[in-house]
Amino acid sequence: MIEIFTIPFMQKAFIISILTGGLLSFLGVYVVGRRIVFVGWTLSQISACGFALGLFSGLSPGICSLILTLAGIGLFSLHAKERRISSEAVIGIAYAFSAALTILFIAKSAGGESHMLDILSGNILTVTNMQICMTAVICVITALIHYVFYEKFMFVSFDYETARTGGLKAGWWNFLFFLTLGTAVSMAMKTAGILLTFGYLVMPASFSLLVTGKMTRIFLCSIGFGLVATLLGLFLSFRMDIPSGPSIVTIMCIFCGFILGYKKLYDNF
Repeated sequence: MIEIFTIPFMQKAFIISILTGGLLSFLGVYVVGRRIVFVGWTLSQISACGFALGLFSGLSPGICSLILTLAGIGLFSLHAKERRISSEAVIGIAYAFSAALTILFIAKSAGGESHMLDILSGNILTVTNMQICMTAVICVITALIHYVFYEKFMFVSFDYETARTGGLKAGWWNFLFFLTLGTAVSMAMKTAGILLTFGYLVMPASFSLLVTGKMTRIFLCSIGFGLVATLLGLFLSFRMDIPSGPSIVTIMCIFCGFILGYKKLYDNF
């Protein structure tokens, strides 16, 4: 297995996957724990819509993706006191609208079919050194923010009302959380695509919650699981000549299915 990672393009793919997977697996603990999984999927779709808009308009896909993702962050981080429709309905509308626009933008852009495949499954085997550097910078900044303000993020994420009534500026910290999440998603979309980005946000955290209950261990286990699945998925992709993103997601699904089945059997017997 080790020899395939001596190949330059596989080395770059491994580095970008480790950075992206580690960061999203960490943030995924909040996503799964807060029960906002569909928000993660919708943010991924909004980011993809921005990418498609950039391809259609001739503007920078990365900038368009970031701008639309930030707009989505502003929408999802708001805690309105009264709504005629539920938060889930707002998220669903945002998803449907961004998905429809993505298809329309891609349909009217040059080489639309190839771009659609990249948006869906990504292409981590063609990353550049600049993309690796930018991803590393975002990972470091996000990690520092979450390390310094860990207690506030935890408080706001899992007991919002108590944090708000206790004098903490819960709305601000909630927005900052979504800002880091949206930035990470927008960054990941450039190389990982919707499928792998969403997979990293959900499956490592879900796996970790099944195997441990202590919060610190959940974060560490989630990151570790994402990295192991990445290594195995890249190896499988290289050996079988199949897309890398879906390979990694498949590995994560198999592990999650195995541990879930084991837990079910263990609880019943």
